[in-house]
Amino acid sequence: MATRSMIGVQRENGTIEAIYCHWDGYMSHHGPILLNAYNGPRKIEALIRQGDLSCLGSKLIRDSGGFPSDDACTNVNGYGDGDADYSAKVYADLEDLRARQTWCEYFYIHKEGRWYVTSSDETDELRTLEGWFRTDWELLTKPV
Repeated sequence: MATRSMIGVQRENGTIEAIYCHWDGYMSHHGPILLNAYNGPRKIEALIRQGDLSCLGSKLIRDSGGFPSDDACTNVNGYGDGDADYSAKVYADLEDLRARQTWCEYFYIHKEGRWYVTSSDETDELRTLEGWFRTDWELLTKPV
């Protein structure tokens, strides 16, 4: 089963430009990749320009089908809907993004030089990915 997510950039005017990612959107998968592979403006912009993804990887590689290596992004382009628009979409703000993408479990937003994450729960606040890993991740991986 897919863990769907949106990955976006908050622009200076407050809008969010985002792409959809179908597989593995949970924080323990996307978090390290976003923090380590997409940590500068040029890399982040290149990721958003890729358009909607089947899966997120640390390398930007366009793929027209099949399964990628574990470290490659795969676009959804070429998976059927010839008329579909897989480019990044613009949303007024986080509330608009959540309202229009209700099937996504996680939302990753890059703003002010940092990656943030929140869930589909409207009461969940944006948290830095670094902060999430220092708290929740340490608790999840602590030996019992």
